[in-house]
Amino acid sequence: VIDINPYKQNRFLPGTGIQVMTPQALATTPPDTVIVMNPVYLGEISSSLAGLGLSPELVAV
Repeated sequence: VIDINPYKQNRFLPGTGIQVMTPQALATTPPDTVIVMNPVYLGEISSSLAGLGLSPELVAV
C-alpha cells in the first residue's frame, strides 16, 4: 500500500498488518499493476509513477 500522506506512511492498515509506504518505495520493488482506489487521481498517479521511471498497468476501481 502506497500513500503520499506522510501521516499515514510507516503505519499499518487496520486488520491487515499491511504497512503503508512512501511512493519512493516502489523503486525497490517495481509493481506490474497499480490499483487506484479513486479514478479522479488516475492522471496524477500515472505522472508520479512515470517520474519514478515506472510504467505499471493502472487499474481504477
